Amino acid sequence: MPAVEVFGAAIRYLKDHALMQIRQRASDFHDTDIDWVLTVPAIWEDGAKQCMTLAANEEWKDERLVFDSAANGDIESVFSTSDII
Repeated sequence: MPAVEVFGAAIRYLKDHALMQIRQRASDFHDTDIDWVLTVPAIWEDGAKQCMTLAANEEWKDERLVFDSAANGDIESVFSTSDII
């Protein structure tokens, strides 16, 4: 299985799980209420970044998606799972 498909499957699972959890807690929620941010570690090689970008763009074709590069793997804003799910 090509790496872009593996990344795509992982992204799809995480996205679907997050949406399911949000829907269980917010009855008036719409998918369009979300601006998605995908953080790609800065230490990744360009090929890996490109693979992740292709997979994410395929998954979020018609939705808002922002890419962020995290220096040294650190994410600037961190929310606990209970804050977002």
